[in-house]
Amino acid sequence: MITAAFLDRWCKTRATLTTVTAGTERDEMNRPVDTETTETVMVCVHPEQGAETTTGRQVATGRQVVYLKACAEPAATSTLTIGSAVFQFDGPAMEWLQPRTGRRVGWEARIVRSS
Repeated sequence: MITAAFLDRWCKTRATLTTVTAGTERDEMNRPVDTETTETVMVCVHPEQGAETTTGRQVATGRQVVYLKACAEPAATSTLTIGSAVFQFDGPAMEWLQPRTGRRVGWEARIVRSS
């Protein structure tokens, strides 16, 4: 069963989650001013298992699966920095819900290394 204790056992890697969102303020050209929030989170990361085809192209994949605790608020525009490696989210994160209570206990997301 998915529980917060399960994620506490596995999320041992320290990372920095940076999210950029359009703010409510406007600049002199009437464009929204971006707001950047940064928080330190504990994550669990492993390579994504998937089928790859090599027909007619060179395949190099850096996709990883990351698990975050419920207190994190990842967005599709977020970046995750682990050590010196920077990862971008490949789509929105999926909530992990506890089946009996329906409460969110964590997040699962696909990430791709960008630098």
